Amino acid sequence: MRKVTLFTLGMLAAGLAALPARAEVITSPTKALRLLTEARVAAQKCGYLTAAEREELTDYAAQAELAAVRRAGAEATRQALMAGKQRGSAGCSEEKRALVLAVLEGAREAARSTGRRAANHGAARRAAQREATRQARRSARRSRPRGRANGTSMADVRAYVALASAYYNALKCRNRPPVELQRMWQRVRRAHFDLLRKAGGAVVARAKHTAARRGNARACW
Repeated sequence: MRKVTLFTLGMLAAGLAALPARAEVITSPTKALRLLTEARVAAQKCGYLTAAEREELTDYAAQAELAAVRRAGAEATRQALMAGKQRGSAGCSEEKRALVLAVLEGAREAARSTGRRAANHGAARRAAQREATRQARRSARRSRPRGRANGTSMADVRAYVALASAYYNALKCRNRPPVELQRMWQRVRRAHFDLLRKAGGAVVARAKHTAARRGNARACW
C-alpha cells in the first residue's frame, strides 16, 4: 500500500491546498484534474461516498476541468481525464478509500479557506457590485417601454433558465467535451450578468435555482 501523506494541490479553479493524499506534488491544473477525476470515479465505482458527497466531488472536478482547458488546452485536459478515469476504475481498496476521503476533505477545506479570504478582503468589492447593480436596475427600469417590461423580462428569464439548465445537466452527465463545456459556461455567465442588469439579483437567484433543479432532474443521454 502506498503511503498516504500531505501534498500540495495547486488547482487554479478550486484553490485546493495541503490535503492528505499520495506523496506527490500537484502544481498544474491537469494534475489536479487527474486526481479529482480519479477520486470521483473511484467513489462512484466503490461506493465510498454518499450521493450528496459524490455530487459535491463532481462539482470540484468540473471546476478543475474548466481550469485545465483554459490553462493547458483541450488535448492535455482530455489526457488528464483519461488518466484519472483509468486510475479510479483500477479497483477498490482501503488505500483508495483513504485517497477519496482525503481529496474530498481537502477540497472542502480549500473552499472554506477561499470563502474566508473573500469575506475578509472582498467587502468593498461586493459593496461596489451591489451599487452597480442598483444603478443598472434603475437605468433599465427608466429605459424599458411601458407595457412591455414584464413580457421582455420573462422572456429573458426563460432563455436564461433553458441555457443554464442545459449546462447543469452537462455537468451532471459528463457527456460533453471540455471545450464545449467551457463554451456553455461562458454563455451562461454572459446571460447571468445580462439578466442581472435587466431584472436584478432576486430574479437571477430564482432563475438559477430553477435551472439547477431542472438540469439535475433531467436524464442523461
